[in-house]
Amino acid sequence: MKAPIPLVLTLLVLAAPAARSETRYFLMSDGNPDNNFVFALHDPKQVQEALDIIAGKRQPVPHVSGIIDTFSAPYNRPWGFHYEPSTIAFPEVSIEVCDAETSYVQAHLAEVGGHFLPGYRWCPWSQRVVREVPGPQ
Repeated sequence: MKAPIPLVLTLLVLAAPAARSETRYFLMSDGNPDNNFVFALHDPKQVQEALDIIAGKRQPVPHVSGIIDTFSAPYNRPWGFHYEPSTIAFPEVSIEVCDAETSYVQAHLAEVGGHFLPGYRWCPWSQRVVREVPGPQ
């Protein structure tokens, strides 16, 4: 006869946080290659949302919104900023104060978080998720 699993061990296993999935990368674009921007996602629900957008399952097509960090990420060069993956959402509408082209954000990084992109929230209205891309090598 097998020994019963102690209750404490069972509770620890059940309470353990779900394992984070692998990081996946997505390209967003407004049609101008000079503004293409890559962002990373870790959360499986966010990844599925991005894949649904690419597959045309979301109508109207949402844009990307999230909090940015004002330093570069290896997967998103040449830009000097990137999204914090856990803050990314895919809204259909956003307030105007967070809308800006990628190149404009880059040119005004020193102002981000103040009067420009308050709270570091960036939501470029004209950019859409267009495809999944490979991560940095």
